[in-house]
Amino acid sequence: MLIPAGLYLLLNYGTKAQAGAGIPMATDIAFALGVLSLLGSRVPLSLKIFLTALAVIDDLGAILVIAIFYTDTILWTNLFIALGVMVALFILNKMKVRNLITYLIGGVIMWWFMLHSGIHATITGVLLAFVIPFGDGAKKSTSSILEHFLHKPIGFIILPIFALANTAIVISSNIGETISQSL
Repeated sequence: MLIPAGLYLLLNYGTKAQAGAGIPMATDIAFALGVLSLLGSRVPLSLKIFLTALAVIDDLGAILVIAIFYTDTILWTNLFIALGVMVALFILNKMKVRNLITYLIGGVIMWWFMLHSGIHATITGVLLAFVIPFGDGAKKSTSSILEHFLHKPIGFIILPIFALANTAIVISSNIGETISQSL
């Protein structure tokens, strides 16, 4: 986490972009996981597990840095409402409520209040993941259903946008012109 943030600071020190040092903190492991998935069975399973665990810890660290250091003021009422929604979702989990819509609606409400509390709203995704029922991890568990539902939109929409944004490729308003341009 420190190396990408340090490189960013080194290259952007004294500019307006200097404040964005928390952004590249977690991207390096995500790309390493992508490369490992392309290599398939040629990579030992233990290395995949280790890098996945490292990626999760790395992402959590980056999210905490963003949540703590990119917060100007905290509106405590909104923060407590967001945390109250999380507690309510946790109670529903303990009561064995498995309806995914309940957790998604609660997650949206929690995100809205977290966003308006002054704390960066990315922390909501992490907190929400703790309360969505996992059960025994079977394919019919609530978290597995959500994971399966999100797999294609993330793989085919979110990750390509993420990759383009992090490579500084400029896409003009005329997408056809951009695609047909030669280098």
